[in-house]
This record gives sequence, C-alpha cells and structure tokens, in this order.
Amino acid sequence: MRISEAAKITGLSVSNIRFYEKKGLLAPVREEESKYRDYAKEDIAQLKRIILYRKMNIPVETIYLLQKGEASLEGVLKRQEEELTAQREMLEGSIELCRKILAAGDWQSLDVDYYLNYVHSEEEYGKRFAQVDEFLEDWSEFSKLSEGMYPLMGSRRLAGLTASRRAVRGISLVVLIVYFALPAVALWEQYEENGRIMPRSIVFWSVWALALGWAFWHFRKLQKRERKEEAQK
Repeated sequence: MRISEAAKITGLSVSNIRFYEKKGLLAPVREEESKYRDYAKEDIAQLKRIILYRKMNIPVETIYLLQKGEASLEGVLKRQEEELTAQREMLEGSIELCRKILAAGDWQSLDVDYYLNYVHSEEEYGKRFAQVDEFLEDWSEFSKLSEGMYPLMGSRRLAGLTASRRAVRGISLVVLIVYFALPAVALWEQYEENGRIMPRSIVFWSVWALALGWAFWHFRKLQKRERKEEAQK
C-alpha cells in the first residue's frame, strides 16, 4: 500500500511517517517499476508499535535501540516510568508555583526575586520544579553526535539508553568544560615551554573554537526545529 493509505490506517500524518523513516524506525520496500514505497502489514504493525511507545513518551532514539535488539522492553519501560515520575514531580511543583502567583494576584507587578527565593527554598526541602537546562541538553546531544561523549560513556548504547538524563547532563558539562578549556591549556603549556605563544597557535585554536561554536549554534537551530516537529506528533 502507499504512504497515504498507511497514514489513514494508523492515524499518523504522511510527514510523521516520513520522519520515522528518516530516523531509521521504518524501512518499507520500494516498488521496482514506480519506486514508490510499498507499506506491508509488517510496516503497519511497526508504526502502531511506534505510536504506542511514543504515547509513553519513549524517545525515538530509544525506540531505535529496541528495534535493533540493543535494549530490552522491560528495562526501557522501568527507566521510562522513573523518568515520567520525576517529570510529574517537576510539573507538580511548577503547577503549584503557577497557582501561588495567581492566588497572590500580583502578576502585573510580579516580585520575581520573591518567587525565585521561594523556589530555591522549596528545592532545598526536596520539591522539584522544571529545570532550566535546554542549553546543556542541546550540548549533550551535540556531544553524542560528534562522538565526543561515547568514548567517555563506553558505547553508543550506553550513552543512548543506560545513563540517566542527570548523568548525561553531568558528563555533558564535563565535556563542555574540556572542549573550551583545551585551547587555554594548550596555549598555556606553549607559553610555559617557550616563554611566548606562537601566532599560528592562536590562529589555530581561534579557528577551532569558532568552528565548534558555529557547529553547535547550527545544531541548536536544528534541535529547536526538531522539537517543534516532535511536539506536533
């Protein structure tokens, strides 16, 4: 069957199906003459399985590992339950903060410092609120993409599955520091050894830092676009 029929059966949009194909979750055969994708019953079953996993907010990357047999469904579900529970706790804290501000009725002249102090105080007692770490999460994904994290984590499977998000963020922060500290350390060692820094070294590390910064900036733009697409699925 054609992609439009597959979309009708599963309730997904054509763009959603193509998105999952792009991510390697689906590989329908192509007709020899027309070169159109031919979706078999197995492909429809796979799409329904993907829908079920996504309803549990399981990341596309983890679904890929499940398909490849590099992860067990039981292990993924247990970890996902833990993640969702943690997210629920953060959402509850955020909802309570919204209600507190609304109940005070002072949103026109909002005392930001007061509410930030309130959040800080509550967090010390174990309450959780939404984390402000989009930059670090993007850096985590960028590090994995550039293979900068996988050697530290041991393997792609470990990086994508067994590490908790908190651990991944922590390692990402270490990688971030290493990336940007490396030029400074290299230049300092050259100064210690020669008593001066060679101009070509400054040029090299400047280009290196600019290239890394540009690549990360471009990656963040793609991540924002992908998040928008994911939110529409």
